[in-house]
Amino acid sequence: MKRFLSREKYFGVPRWLVAGLLAGVIACIALPQPEGATGQVSAIIEGFRHGPVYVEQDAPAVAPDRIRQVLGDRPIVVAVLSEKSPVRHQLPTGMDALCGEVAALLPGNVVVVYGYSWNYYRFTSCAGTGFRADFGADVDAGAKKVLEFRVPRRETADELKTIRPDVITTQVEEFARSFDAVAGKEFPTSVPRRAAVPEEPTTGAYVLSLAGALTACVVLFFLLHLVFVAVRHRRRRDRGHAEREVRLRKLGDYVVSADPGEPHQAELARQYVLALRAHETGTNAHSHVERLEWLIDNPGADQADRVL
Repeated sequence: MKRFLSREKYFGVPRWLVAGLLAGVIACIALPQPEGATGQVSAIIEGFRHGPVYVEQDAPAVAPDRIRQVLGDRPIVVAVLSEKSPVRHQLPTGMDALCGEVAALLPGNVVVVYGYSWNYYRFTSCAGTGFRADFGADVDAGAKKVLEFRVPRRETADELKTIRPDVITTQVEEFARSFDAVAGKEFPTSVPRRAAVPEEPTTGAYVLSLAGALTACVVLFFLLHLVFVAVRHRRRRDRGHAEREVRLRKLGDYVVSADPGEPHQAELARQYVLALRAHETGTNAHSHVERLEWLIDNPGADQADRVL
């Protein structure tokens, strides 16, 4: 196993590239897959792409143009749901949860949701992350102080109550006034305007993010490989330098202690000086040291007889 991991190449592919690709694959697996809005939330978000008012099919009659006029460019969007909405029986927090899901996808807006909650038709609101956590609750509370925020859905046990279009419009007007009051204190210099509905992540964008993660991992491991190679080369160079110092010290002791009258002593001294100079400059030092060692081991031999 150790021998396998220490290979420089795997099937002809450099080790750093294999490691980078493996890390990239792991990163791609770890990346969260795009989770766009689904079901009712998706329909509401898509409706808000065309304007600040979304009216679900079979919802109570409203005057959407009048509501748009009332809202202006305030960062408020209104969803009017029908009796068939699945949140109707999800008490006590069905509408609040739906409102929160929509607001999470619209960080720069306050979301108002009208819907049936058992025997009442009421509204709830919440703010996106662009506002403080309880901003929507403050606007909600301000509006509910003035208006009846819930309407009985039945005239009698068997007769549905008809909600007039002006009822919801009036409530939206009051909600807009409450927003102005709270926002005026919250943003004294510049009240935010309605933010655009962000695009949902597409498959193409997700594929690009995967490709980016894979490429980043490969590049990272390539840079790490270059650093590793540079560090290894420097360590080898330093180790070789230290070994040559030890060898030169021994050779120097030999040259100094040798009899000056011995043949080739002058040549040994000259070669020793050349080896020292090469060691200091780092120029072909290894060959100079080996040449000097060969001359010592082969006294009287001609340099031309040396077998390289």
